[in-house]
Amino acid sequence: MTDNLQLLARRAKRWAASLRNAPLFALTGVVSISVEVFAWGSILGENHATVTIAGQTIRLAYAEVAMSTAFSLAALVLAGAAAAQKADPRPDQRKRAWASQFLAIVVLIAPVYYAGNCLAYQRQIASWREYSGSAAEAADQALARGESPDGLGVDSIVRAEAARRLQRGARPERAEFDPLATAWVALLLGCNMLAVRLGWRARPETPVEAKARIAALRAQKAKETRERNKKVESKQGSNIFALRKA
Repeated sequence: MTDNLQLLARRAKRWAASLRNAPLFALTGVVSISVEVFAWGSILGENHATVTIAGQTIRLAYAEVAMSTAFSLAALVLAGAAAAQKADPRPDQRKRAWASQFLAIVVLIAPVYYAGNCLAYQRQIASWREYSGSAAEAADQALARGESPDGLGVDSIVRAEAARRLQRGARPERAEFDPLATAWVALLLGCNMLAVRLGWRARPETPVEAKARIAALRAQKAKETRERNKKVESKQGSNIFALRKA
């Protein structure tokens, strides 16, 4: 009975250790999916193209939705991998941490673009609703026709500017790139990814791993010492040879 309890305790301890970063991934995953909802709105609202596969018509927007979501979640996994590699005692693993972090940033490009477009589109729709049917639109229509409130002629430049403003009266079909909206989404997803990197809890080092790491460090230090001594001996030999030759 006691052996069974000890076995269960060890298993529970291993499970707790393996799930030590689960709350971190759960919380950051909720943030990523929440931001992805904006991306889905942009994709489904703009991409109406379809493709026929095996007699079934499929919207390409669904493929973009899946790709954007997968990239957003992959950035979290890669950030966690970078944190784990950075905390790994093995030098070859630590050297790979920067590559994982760089790839985590790269895969965020698509989610940031799509979600930024959704925010930009909502702002553009709000601007269109405010302008459409307003007194400003009526005034611009009159100026574009060459009609001035004071009865005088309208300059061609003024008419061109009024015609340009009247373009806002047309409902936008696609979002125009908005640097501020894109920067805001990039900040959100970037901070979310940074939370994984900084909040990562490394796996505790076992006594066997610690012993192996210390032995490897000692061997590496001994190797460096031997190489340094060889260089010193070689330099001293060269100096003695030069003195004898002189």
